[in-house]
Amino acid sequence: MDEGLRRLAAGTGEREVVLTGLLARIAEFDALMHDHLRLEERTMVPVLREKVTAEAYRAMLASLALGHDPMDFVPTMPLLLEQAVPDAREFMLGGMPPALRARYDAEFEPAYRALVASLPSG
Repeated sequence: MDEGLRRLAAGTGEREVVLTGLLARIAEFDALMHDHLRLEERTMVPVLREKVTAEAYRAMLASLALGHDPMDFVPTMPLLLEQAVPDAREFMLGGMPPALRARYDAEFEPAYRALVASLPSG
């Protein structure tokens, strides 16, 4: 997708061919992410909620966070949680440190909503 965006921005190649290829890659990525997220929402989130204690979940998140900056993934969480039911959404966000959760609520979620609203519908 990056290459298609670069070519489109630079005006290299026939515009319609580049655009058609880019839209096909976006559709493939969309289908892949939709399948992945539906699987997570239907399988992983319920298991985490029903079978994993809050303490074990916090330990798992801490382990996953080692060597990772939360800013690497928190801005993308609105996309990941877009279709999650409210209790699953709160479960996934509830373990964030308060300062990070405040930024999520004040910055990342509104930025994602603004981006979605700016996209052409259809």
